[in-house]
Amino acid sequence: NAGLEVHPGERRLISSVALEAEDPDNSPQQLFYSLIAVPRFGKLQIKKESAWSELSAGQNFTQDDVEMNRLWYAHNAATNAAGFKGHDSFRFTLSDLDNETPAQSFFINVHTVQKGQLSPQW
Repeated sequence: NAGLEVHPGERRLISSVALEAEDPDNSPQQLFYSLIAVPRFGKLQIKKESAWSELSAGQNFTQDDVEMNRLWYAHNAATNAAGFKGHDSFRFTLSDLDNETPAQSFFINVHTVQKGQLSPQW
């Protein structure tokens, strides 16, 4: 769980470099991330078959989804939203259907341009 860095309005892959779980007794398809809370300033998107859908609290995805590059975060470009402080997150538990971890947070750092700064060139 290394977190993610994005620019305002950017959509980025959440790869196994940023989020990875291993269990010697279970395959990646058998490791479930159950969402407790979704990001407030963006959305989690998952590709199932050929369609993208938005994940909400109570839904889950697997480590296989992460490893197969099917999980993305899309930041809402309106960074002046109430409560926005330059970061976002989602909360989850990890389960193999027999055991479950305590709740964890995945943090997303959103690079913001402060008043008086030059906009980055990318």
